[in-house]
Amino acid sequence: MKIKEISELFSLPSPTLRYYEQIGLIEPVPKINNRRDYNENHVDQIQFVLCMKQTGLSLEEIQAYTHLYLAGPETKNQRLTILKQQKAATLKKIQDLQDIITYIDQKIEFVEEE
Repeated sequence: MKIKEISELFSLPSPTLRYYEQIGLIEPVPKINNRRDYNENHVDQIQFVLCMKQTGLSLEEIQAYTHLYLAGPETKNQRLTILKQQKAATLKKIQDLQDIITYIDQKIEFVEEE
């Protein structure tokens, strides 16, 4: 896939994709006729970066995770810890949002009963 296709797929500007490659968040993208040619591995890596950003990890933290991954299986426990922490943080955000919805629902009922 060309950079334009990837850019459209993920709604990311091309410079962001190049930056992710430059800082090692995604593996180097081979070039054909001097144009980047993304494969399914790159798609998976970009999805991971975006997912982890949504959980609140910074690019630096995602970069650290990526370095651990590239270091091999001996970093499995460290990576699991990071993933489990992010899952817990995300579940907390969901609960916080549910609490907000409950509160708003109570306010709606109150206003409707005025």
